[in-house]
Order: sequence, then structure tokens, then C-alpha cells
Amino acid sequence: MKKTPNKLLALLLSAALLLASAPSMAQRAAAQSPAQLRVGLISDPHYFPEEMAGGYGDVFKEGNVLGHPIEQSPGLLRSALAALKARAGELDFLLVPGDLTRDGEYEGHVRVAEFLEQFEKETGIPVAVVPGNHDIDNGGAADFSRGEKE
Repeated sequence: MKKTPNKLLALLLSAALLLASAPSMAQRAAAQSPAQLRVGLISDPHYFPEEMAGGYGDVFKEGNVLGHPIEQSPGLLRSALAALKARAGELDFLLVPGDLTRDGEYEGHVRVAEFLEQFEKETGIPVAVVPGNHDIDNGGAADFSRGEKE
């Protein structure tokens, strides 16, 4: 029962943020074409900082319950942003709909925010982020940098 109000609050906050930025996005789109809104999309990066992985050893591998190679997440996010940056003239804004981090690790959020802020600064393209279940109210956050799960 407790998670439902938090999810609802996250959804309402996300909707409010998107609505608040809608006028500037609409103005930007109207300058290009009144009938088109061109959106870049990066979904579910599950970013996990390399220095928190403890060399990607056995303890990390045992703690990785996502079922995909999380050690590739930093490179994949960088590559996705570079590809979108190369097409910046074709985009009105970038949407990142959740699961930014592996399991809500604070340092992961800080890093993803830095990447997205740099993208905005270099391209002038606004970025809209909607947190996912791996970002909010997730008790699975961990640090493996000392060779054990903390």
C-alpha cells in the first residue's frame, strides 16, 4: 500500500515537469514545422558507475540481478548520447523515460545528470526525464567498490 502513493506522486511530479516545459518545446517545434515534433529517446540505461563495480568481480556478478551486462551501461549511454548529438539538428528535445540507474544509486543519478546537462549545453536540446521504478523508492542500491556488496 505504501508504494502506491509514492508512485502516484512520482507520476504527478513527472507530468508537472513535462507540462511546465511544454511551452518552450512547443515554440521550438513550431519554429521547425507546425505539424512535427521530433523527439530523441533513450530508455532504460540502467547506468552504474564503473568505479562502484569493484572490477566487475564475482560479488558484483552475483549482485547483478537485472539479467543483462550492466558493465556495458556507461559505454552504451555515452554512445547513445553521441549518436543523438550527431543528429542534433534533427531533434526538438530528448526524452529519457526512466530506469536511469541500476537500482537508484545516488552516484549513478549524479553521473547521468552530468551527461544530460552536458548534452543540453552542447546541443541546445532540452532534456525531459521521467523517473522509473529503478530510480525511485528502490532498496536495491549497492556499491561493490570494496569487493563486497554494500
